[in-house]
Amino acid sequence: MAAIVGDAGVGKSLLVYECVHSHQTQGWLVLESALVSYGKATPYYPVLDLLRRYCHLEDHYDTRTVRTKVTGQILTLDAALQDTLQALLGNDPSLAPLMRLLLARTESNPFFLEESVRALVETGGLVGEPGAYRLVKPLDNLQMPATVQAVLAARIDRLPPEDKQLLQTAAVIGHEVP
Repeated sequence: MAAIVGDAGVGKSLLVYECVHSHQTQGWLVLESALVSYGKATPYYPVLDLLRRYCHLEDHYDTRTVRTKVTGQILTLDAALQDTLQALLGNDPSLAPLMRLLLARTESNPFFLEESVRALVETGGLVGEPGAYRLVKPLDNLQMPATVQAVLAARIDRLPPEDKQLLQTAAVIGHEVP
């Protein structure tokens, strides 16, 4: 990935054109993006734009469609990535029903998924190491958070009292706390 910044008229466009059309870049996937003046407050806007173009995403797509398109595009890079959400739990056959439940409950949100697994470990539903967990409670007896907010609230509740008080104090102070 390359980012080019410079004053008007110094040859940025010509440089990009020459690089993209060079015989050394034949067969490369080239995606282009530009930063617009109203996007200055969002420094990752060009990267987001590149990813949208690469995955063929439209603004009106719902979450499920975006997830499907992104997953499909990633799998075209390497089919071995198919078994990645398995990398978190492991490949024990008893985990298959739990995996389906977690994917449905978290809608495949990576943060929510990882935190749900962590909560299952902390509450004793899963034992073992990442990538090699075993289910030790029936699915019906598992305590799984229903939302990302519930995951965060449960983690805060499990903090030692001093840490919990510090977090609550920091929340009152504001976004930036030294």
